[in-house]
Amino acid sequence: MKQPTYALIEITWNCNLSCWYCPRYGAGYDMGNRPNMSLEQFNYILDNIPSLRYINLAGCGEPLASPYFFDIIKEANDRGLGIIITSNGVLWTRENIERLPKESNITVHVSIDSPIPEIYEKC
Repeated sequence: MKQPTYALIEITWNCNLSCWYCPRYGAGYDMGNRPNMSLEQFNYILDNIPSLRYINLAGCGEPLASPYFFDIIKEANDRGLGIIITSNGVLWTRENIERLPKESNITVHVSIDSPIPEIYEKC
């Protein structure tokens, strides 16, 4: 049986936007009380799926809104993993970009969604 080489990992439900169509609001969770994935939890996943070659940090939250985002990126990079980040793009400031490892294999997918219903419909 082939072992997985790719995993989508949701590290946070925190987000810097409050889009009306976001599934976070219909899931029945108190958004202020959702835990973030810790670096230890992230390492547990990687340690137990050693066949991984790529990870995608995505899900119902904005990955950069996790307080552990840069630690998680460093760990994945140190393990030689290809990193895909699915983001709303708002937090990609020069400062945040410069905090990423210089030698890394990072691909960023930016959504074109909008918190404004008329613009979202056009997207």
